[in-house]
Amino acid sequence: MRAVRVVLVLALVVLVAGVVPTRGQQRMNLQFWYSLGGLDGQVVAEMVNKFDAEHPDIVVEGVFTGSYPDTARKVIAALAAKTAPDLGLIPAGPLWASQKGGTSILPYARGPNGIDMRDVFEVFWEYNSYQGQVYTMPFNNSVPLMYYNKDLFKKAGLDPNRPPATWEELVRYARALTRDVNADGRIDQWGLNMHGGKHWYFEGFLYQNGGRYITSDTSRVIFDSPAGVEALQFWSDLVRRHKVMPPGEQAIASRQFVTGQLGMLFRSSGGLASLLREIGGRFELGAAPLPAGPKGRAVTIGGAMLVMFETTRERQQAAWELIKWMTEPLNAAEWATKTGYIPIRRSAIRTARYQEFLAANPLYRVAPEVVRDHGYAKPQYWEIGTADEAVQQAIEQVEFGRATPEAALRGAAAKVNAEIKRRPQ
Repeated sequence: MRAVRVVLVLALVVLVAGVVPTRGQQRMNLQFWYSLGGLDGQVVAEMVNKFDAEHPDIVVEGVFTGSYPDTARKVIAALAAKTAPDLGLIPAGPLWASQKGGTSILPYARGPNGIDMRDVFEVFWEYNSYQGQVYTMPFNNSVPLMYYNKDLFKKAGLDPNRPPATWEELVRYARALTRDVNADGRIDQWGLNMHGGKHWYFEGFLYQNGGRYITSDTSRVIFDSPAGVEALQFWSDLVRRHKVMPPGEQAIASRQFVTGQLGMLFRSSGGLASLLREIGGRFELGAAPLPAGPKGRAVTIGGAMLVMFETTRERQQAAWELIKWMTEPLNAAEWATKTGYIPIRRSAIRTARYQEFLAANPLYRVAPEVVRDHGYAKPQYWEIGTADEAVQQAIEQVEFGRATPEAALRGAAAKVNAEIKRRPQ
């Protein structure tokens, strides 16, 4: 396991316990896992260093645990071995926190050293819940956005200040942007592509068409409903009928975009800072909500959560102090300005720091508005990894013409529902 270790020292734990620090008092040592690398991981480290400067009474060891799937596997192993960290920034957090070895933040969030939970967007609390109970704290949450190359829009005769707002307009714009630039008989500028995570964008199409991924009680996936089949048919048409999106090239979509070979890119709002840095001065970037489907605009929330694990009350109080500090309005605003992730608290958006940032960087306005107006939280359930993989495989089958949308989704749903039936009661 590749680890990036950062040492922090927290003082406020003793304040939580109602004790004034005394000279020579022993420091509390905590371990903090986080599943963000790259630019985002660097910002986490910066926050850790800032916390260290402000809190000299607890030592927190920060450990980078790899990708989301890698981190999930490590959490499973640690819970089984009873070697879980004190806290972590971890995907599917409510599932782990609800198990033996985990714990809910709710007693701390509602306690005397708590927060105003109404200040956090309700959809984030839904995303951080399992079976109706809040277990974890929102942090690096995001939504899919549509990024577009304004320069290519102008060249194609499209209004760069009016991105496509519906599925129909998406097709029309993508057609105008898809070109054989060098006249060699092959397309070398595509209208649309999607950055990894095919299942996440399918969820958007599904919700925009009035469908849902799974029943509210998580007893059965239902993405193979007529609404789901229509959503995947629309995806198929983008590739095979309209020929405006290349099949199976999601892994290189962002590279296509930043090098000017792609007109529109679906990617996480958390990728905005990276995109801006990679594009540099090549072209002017635009950002917009995903276009509306037959039932309107809709996207599902993504990202990881701040999770507490079971330990002593004193250690949990210290872990909560770190969680609370990382999500305070000013710190949440700072995190958002540096990464593109969405401020989880309304008060963070209202801070002078964030408002000044938005005035200078208006592209960052889009994601909070999408969350407020069109964000949905998909229920947490144990088979989510199997479901996402099965849907991605179904999309690949359809993109390459190996199955119809109906057959591909029917097979994917059967696989997931079979696993759900084996779920321990």
